[in-house]
Amino acid sequence: MNAEAIRESRKSHLARKNRRDITALSEQGANLLCSLWEARAVIPDGFRSVRALDIGSGFSSVVLRRLCGRGDVDVVYTLDTAPKWLQTTLYELEDLELNTEHCLDYGLFEQLQSVRMRTFHLLLLDSASTEHRIEVLPIVTKWLAPQGTLVLDDWHMPHYTRHAVPLLNRLGFAITEHPETKDAHGRFLATAQRR
Repeated sequence: MNAEAIRESRKSHLARKNRRDITALSEQGANLLCSLWEARAVIPDGFRSVRALDIGSGFSSVVLRRLCGRGDVDVVYTLDTAPKWLQTTLYELEDLELNTEHCLDYGLFEQLQSVRMRTFHLLLLDSASTEHRIEVLPIVTKWLAPQGTLVLDDWHMPHYTRHAVPLLNRLGFAITEHPETKDAHGRFLATAQRR
């Protein structure tokens, strides 16, 4: 997806949901997701299949499934803690004729036991609240492949970073802020990888 395709896709996403700009992953954030894939930065050497986990359904689900449709991503899982948002995302994916497989309630996914299924090269953490994100960080980081990339939305929020930075450090992750993803509301992303 190029920048223009992302811009048009995001406009369509916001119009469908009658949402304000602040509620969806920013264009800049979507551009970062695409550049990670295009640079193959999240794919370790020797891996042929690529797995992405999108925690917090919405525009990111559309972007990742468009990448999957191009063959860049082997499989995308989308999770949400809010059944209403997950259902809305499913409707949107169906309308856009994108793959709707693997859209699950977060709690149901957490109960699945297969370790093989929990090896993701890209994990986007953008669930409902920053409190939930902090709470699940120790769990979801275990689902990340050894050389995988964790993408953290809303990194501009002091409450979030104040708790997440020491936790990620204890878990052995190095964090990179991406101020180039800053949008008109001041939101930006960070990425984290194991040291």
